[in-house]
Amino acid sequence: MRLIKQEDGAWAAHFTVLWEVTYLAEVEGCWVPFALPRTDDPIGGIHAHTHAIRLHSGVELSTRQVVTLLPNA
Repeated sequence: MRLIKQEDGAWAAHFTVLWEVTYLAEVEGCWVPFALPRTDDPIGGIHAHTHAIRLHSGVELSTRQVVTLLPNA
């Protein structure tokens, strides 16, 4: 998925493949971690139901950052 920074500074998720939406629907209401492409270190999470985004402290991203969902532990 791609994270897009809104004018108010909040982040919105733009889903790029169908499996992302399907996976979030299956995990029902928990926070799912995501990472930069080709890494396994979580930099934040997306809420499976609301699609709210939260970044870990100190994480800085570009305005249109590609990220990858990680398995929910």
